[in-house]
Amino acid sequence: MVMGLEAFDEGFFTETVERMVVQKTGSIDFHLKDGTVKTYETLKLRSNRHENTSTDEFTGKIRCASCGNLYHRYCCYGKYTYWRCGGKSKVRTECGGRDFQDSDIRKVSAYMMGMEAFDGAAFSEAVDYITALEDGNLEFHFYDGRAERWQR
Repeated sequence: MVMGLEAFDEGFFTETVERMVVQKTGSIDFHLKDGTVKTYETLKLRSNRHENTSTDEFTGKIRCASCGNLYHRYCCYGKYTYWRCGGKSKVRTECGGRDFQDSDIRKVSAYMMGMEAFDGAAFSEAVDYITALEDGNLEFHFYDGRAERWQR
């Protein structure tokens, strides 16, 4: 996606990319033959310390691709806030949807909106809903009609 292509094209890659440099953060700098550098940023969702956040803006906005139900907020041990598919608690519903930490969805949402930090008002204005895919990826559906996928 850094190069604007939906799928990998080996010919385009060899004609365009001079070298790739992997940073300590896991981000990748693509040095192009025309002298420009494009960076693929990774989001570090695993940290040594669990950040406890609880975000009201996600209520009713996260949909499960596996079973079609909405995600609901739940609190674990009174400390950690997670989002879990409501289908997991229903009888006769098979759901392969993953749970997500609230703090992780905040980081991903900020990244998808091109922001340094999560802004609840900006999120509410821009994002119609999020589809949580079984593989842990999230697909953001914006009010302007775009849909963009964040890959875990």
